Amino acid sequence: MPHFMDILGDPNAGHNPPPGQRPGDQLRPPSDPPPPGQRPSDQLRPPDPAPPGFGSGDPFGDPEETSGSIFGWSWLGRWADTLPGTPEGIAVRGFINKWVKKFEDSLDSEGPTFFQDAFLNEFQNDLKNQTWWADKTSVWQALNKLQYGTGPGADYRRLINNTRKYIDTYTMQMGVEHSLTDADITEMILDAGRVSGGVITLDTEASDAWIDRAVIGKRTTGGAEGAIAAGAGTLQDLYNTYKGYADNNFTTFESEQLWDLVGRVKRDELSEAAARDQILDWTDVQHGWLDPKLMEKIRANPNVSLSSHLSPLKTTLANTWELDTSEIDLKDHFDSLVKRRPSDYKLLDGESEISGFKNSLEVKQWARKQDQFKETSDYRSGMSNLSSSILQLFGAR
Repeated sequence: MPHFMDILGDPNAGHNPPPGQRPGDQLRPPSDPPPPGQRPSDQLRPPDPAPPGFGSGDPFGDPEETSGSIFGWSWLGRWADTLPGTPEGIAVRGFINKWVKKFEDSLDSEGPTFFQDAFLNEFQNDLKNQTWWADKTSVWQALNKLQYGTGPGADYRRLINNTRKYIDTYTMQMGVEHSLTDADITEMILDAGRVSGGVITLDTEASDAWIDRAVIGKRTTGGAEGAIAAGAGTLQDLYNTYKGYADNNFTTFESEQLWDLVGRVKRDELSEAAARDQILDWTDVQHGWLDPKLMEKIRANPNVSLSSHLSPLKTTLANTWELDTSEIDLKDHFDSLVKRRPSDYKLLDGESEISGFKNSLEVKQWARKQDQFKETSDYRSGMSNLSSSILQLFGAR
């Protein structure tokens, strides 16, 4: 004979009574009166003892027993027992006790005065109206059923362990270590978990974002300074990407600033496009004389940079000095590539105002005055003299 724990725990229970029997008949207690000191509901007590650690208790949630369950929702009572003396714990225990009494008051010598489905619906509707239940998601319910249900808890432990393995793998790929506890992992499951068919699965994108926020903390005033302690991995790769983008736009800053940028991107506080814009904001500050139209072009296309804009000048330098373009680093010559106004346009620091970049002819003229060109000319002249001497030696001239 099913007891009321089974009724609320199994939505299909009691729908098909034997022929000639009403649904309520399945819930009738024996016609004989209960022994002295025993309630009618006690005769519906399941034969199995309560799980270890929770005591025997009343299967309907005896308020004197911390093991009390709420008809098939034993996990809810056990969860409430983890919140002793708290407003939420008191509210949940009061709700459970109310429905225990409501069930017991509905029993008489003729059996329950309600049908199973109606009582179940009334219970669930009342549950939905409880303020403490309002934020309890399907993931929260599934997780707590695993943790506080009547089973041995192996599935709950397996979920925690598998989630920890996922975190370990992800942070290893990032190149950082973590110290997340089981409580942290439970929080991650609640935030990034999804329920399908009663089974909890992790949403990969949400999980990765949660780990990023948890592992890459914000630096605060008076807190630790310096770069993120990251080895080879995705964090270092992202740092290298932004460092390269800054270098291509001839923008310099402390590595700590760039690591802060990386952290904000990984914590979803900043998009990658916004991160590039911030680098270009620094470019504008350091090179305020740049043509706004050029900067608009660079901002509009992440594949365009000051370096690509100056590639013709780089080719001019390489040709003048008879070098391969890979041997030219424009950062070493950036100041020499800019064009300054006549000397009567003096800035406060005594430097002439920059009006833009030189053209290829102006760069070539400058390059021919440098030691690199003189060394090339001397080498070319020396080789020419050597060739003439060899030819004369063999009588060819």
